[in-house]
Amino acid sequence: MNHFRLFSAILAALMLTSVVMFNACSKQETQGLSKVESLQKDYTIYNKLASFRTQLEFYKNNPTLKSNESVEVDSAIWLLEGAMNLTYGFPYKEYTDFEKGTAIINIEKDNDGKINYNELALKYQQVIDEAREEYYGATFEEKGLYVVDLEITEETATEVTFSVETITGCLGDNNPSSPIFDSWWYGENEGGCEENPASLSDAALELADAYPQTELTEEYTLVNPIPITITGGLLWLRRTNDDLDNKLDYYIFGADELVNPPFIEDEILCITSPDMGQYYIDLDYVVQDLAVDHFDIPSTHAFIRFTSAEGKSPEGQSEKYIHEFICTYALKSDRPGNDPAIPL
Repeated sequence: MNHFRLFSAILAALMLTSVVMFNACSKQETQGLSKVESLQKDYTIYNKLASFRTQLEFYKNNPTLKSNESVEVDSAIWLLEGAMNLTYGFPYKEYTDFEKGTAIINIEKDNDGKINYNELALKYQQVIDEAREEYYGATFEEKGLYVVDLEITEETATEVTFSVETITGCLGDNNPSSPIFDSWWYGENEGGCEENPASLSDAALELADAYPQTELTEEYTLVNPIPITITGGLLWLRRTNDDLDNKLDYYIFGADELVNPPFIEDEILCITSPDMGQYYIDLDYVVQDLAVDHFDIPSTHAFIRFTSAEGKSPEGQSEKYIHEFICTYALKSDRPGNDPAIPL
């Protein structure tokens, strides 16, 4: 959910009333692959979401009781999303693949342009139902709900429309079959090249598998998750002062048959061991710095994990070859161990 200013305001207000101060890392401290962990638990956000969840349950069980309490639209969506992930999300599980589905929900405003708690209780159940349908429709035999992302898509004077994106993961250990510094075909799951005999996997998959995800346990929940797509070959990923010759032109792999012909596939699309190492370093730079600035990721958020990695030609552009990574940034928030998530 991309309401960054509102989220920062909510977070700041919560922190002012908390007995325990939130221990955040500076951007400089998070540039490397290691993460600095807070040693002291802070349940400020958990308490806010758990209280909201209790209120919704009360109004669900007492539908004839009319609430006098309403909240602003952005706050309502933030609370719905947070309660959903707190209750049903398992972001700490090991996943080998992901599927996502999207549903659309409308929610009515009251006369003051806010969202009443009776309406929130109804829509929270609808969010659960829509997410549950996508979750059980996923093709994985063993699965878990990774995260749910709510986004406002349209707003009028009387109602708000928002999307519900449900990301379901395939449970299993995610262990790369080969060292990252082998040579790999750029994508298409075409395996290794040069001296690497692997018949499956590719450079994009190997890079994503090797990159460390944020460590999570059942005592964390993800708040305000932001899924983004990083696509090679775009101007914001252009390598500074590098010749456009299909050789490390971008921080994320991108090649074009029309650039500096002749285009020799085996030379361009086989990413050699040294170049794999360079792209791995570049991937960290993109994830920790460039993407944070480009997508205006809040300073409270950290990279969590990749949910997709693919080497392909963009639709309708068969002369181009790119890497595309989809990942999640979120606030990693404490939750008590005696209130674990439950299966959707």
